[in-house]
Amino acid sequence: MKYFLCVCALFGMMFFSQCDNLFKNKKMNTGTMNNNAIPDGTNSDVMADMKFEEENHDFGTIQQGEVINFSYKFTNTGKSDLIINNCTASCGCTIPNWPKQPIRSGESGYIDVQFDSNGKQNEITKEVFISTNCVPAARKVMFHGVVKVVGGK
Repeated sequence: MKYFLCVCALFGMMFFSQCDNLFKNKKMNTGTMNNNAIPDGTNSDVMADMKFEEENHDFGTIQQGEVINFSYKFTNTGKSDLIINNCTASCGCTIPNWPKQPIRSGESGYIDVQFDSNGKQNEITKEVFISTNCVPAARKVMFHGVVKVVGGK
């Protein structure tokens, strides 16, 4: 029993001294920390960035059944190529189309959106969600307007 207690005490001292060394070595040096780094360590100053000329388009009043098209112009204001991975709409009545090739720094592109007002009426608001390689990766544009029923008020 005496030897068992000695072995336990020795093991405990070794364990705690290793833990202490581990934590001392893992301390963060905040003086040299990159405040623009994202979780994977990439510097956001060299990432792509996306700036829209208009993020919320008002198409005004249209007649029910009309199909409207609008293009959201954007510019890559970042330092790297902008890649749009996907675009999805908040409703099946809205179809986005986006550039599949990278957009170089300083260049512009368009996300074309088609809205079918068939079966819609009154005030509407729709969103298009954009997945990119920017920080943050998720972006959104919107449009709104009024759909009048033919023969209605």
